[in-house]
Amino acid sequence: MNSLQAKPNGIHPKPPATARKRPAHATGVIQSDSIKDVADSLGVGGLQEAIASALASDVEYRINQVIEEAVRYMKHAKRTVLTTADIDLALRNLNIEPLYGHSPSVPLSFRRFQPNHSEAKSFVYAVEDEEVDLERVVRERRVKVPREVGVKPHWLAVEGVQPLIPENPPPPPTSHTQTDRPSSPSSPPSSLPSSLPLPLQLYHTRLLSALLSPDDARRAAALASLAADAGLQLLVPNLVNWVGERVTRELARAEEGDPAVLQVALGMIGSMAKNENIFLEPYLHQILPPLLSLLLVHPHPAPSLRPVAASTLHQLITLYSPKYTTLASRLLKTLLRALLEPERALPTRAGAVRGLAALGVEGVRRGLVESRGAESLGRECEAFEEAGKGGDGGEEEQEQVAEAVRAVREALRLLAPGAPAPGGAEESALDQAGEKRLQEVFGTYFGRMISQDLDRVWARGVLQAVGRGEGKDVDVDVDVDVDVVMS
Repeated sequence: MNSLQAKPNGIHPKPPATARKRPAHATGVIQSDSIKDVADSLGVGGLQEAIASALASDVEYRINQVIEEAVRYMKHAKRTVLTTADIDLALRNLNIEPLYGHSPSVPLSFRRFQPNHSEAKSFVYAVEDEEVDLERVVRERRVKVPREVGVKPHWLAVEGVQPLIPENPPPPPTSHTQTDRPSSPSSPPSSLPSSLPLPLQLYHTRLLSALLSPDDARRAAALASLAADAGLQLLVPNLVNWVGERVTRELARAEEGDPAVLQVALGMIGSMAKNENIFLEPYLHQILPPLLSLLLVHPHPAPSLRPVAASTLHQLITLYSPKYTTLASRLLKTLLRALLEPERALPTRAGAVRGLAALGVEGVRRGLVESRGAESLGRECEAFEEAGKGGDGGEEEQEQVAEAVRAVREALRLLAPGAPAPGGAEESALDQAGEKRLQEVFGTYFGRMISQDLDRVWARGVLQAVGRGEGKDVDVDVDVDVDVVMS
């Protein structure tokens, strides 16, 4: 009897399992060999044929899904050409990581090759890499590596003036109409920045006009205005630059320089220091070089201005040394160098003594006593006097010696102001041991001058001050220098 005979209910039974045939797996565009090649590149070897075929079908399905989604974007854009932008949008919509390195502006070239291990005649397509000639790369000029991105602070403005640094925008160019137009007393000078208000520009012009006028009353009124008026802070950089330029110009002319201009420059520094509405501390590094040049330079157009320069220096030290703690040490270093170097001229060394006196008692003790400055200066004065007795010296050399002696006398007055000691003149008189001690400290020349001075009380006070200063540690740093124009 046939095993496939129908049952009474008309339902045919299922054929036996051995009789059913499994349908062959449908092959698509992507072959299993491509899947095996990709697996080999990822280090997965020995992939079975069934697994490779299943993965090929899944990959083909995903590709069709992406293309169908991209075609929707192409149709919405009313185009007939599919672009890489459509593929990117489709991948984004399907929440798939996009492809990197492909753009419509850079066409891609593919290379076809057949794997060696592939038995079938299938090909693999890969993006062709650019071939680089190593010799050409070596010969090419190396590109400088840019700096790393960082943050650096800088000043936008200092006391209302914008510094000329690369980080700040450049100042606006001055038009030819303004530079070619002749200046008048009512028009501001072209050297002033255009950012200054017009009243300050007019004040600057009239101030300099009054200071350079031959009328003493106008000069005094201008200096008084500079010492008391408010709202002049924006003019301070221009006034400081003017002082520096004029002092340098007149001192470069040596004895032919104009003493009146130098006197005006000193007066301007003193007036600006007196003005409580002017913040002068940021400009000390510009003020000190011309001021010390007036004190130390030789030949000098007006040697009589050295005491005035020393007085102005003392004024600045009194005002700013509490805030600027290294100011005294910087000045002491420069003045000691001018005093102790033997190649310096005698007027320069006399100016250094006046500068030390401007520093106060410790400056005099450090320069004239501890550094043996008085002894060194006394030997030079004695040599000048001997040359004058022999007929080799003139009136100018005698005046230089007299100026040095006056400077030392005034400096030593700071050590002992000259208050009379209790007792009579005999009690205060110096004995032979005291005179010898003075000559040991100040040298033969100035020691004899002090001991033979009519004011014996003052001479004894100097000796007592020197005795009190012995063994005293003076905490003064002299490792810093100040640039000064000296000859």
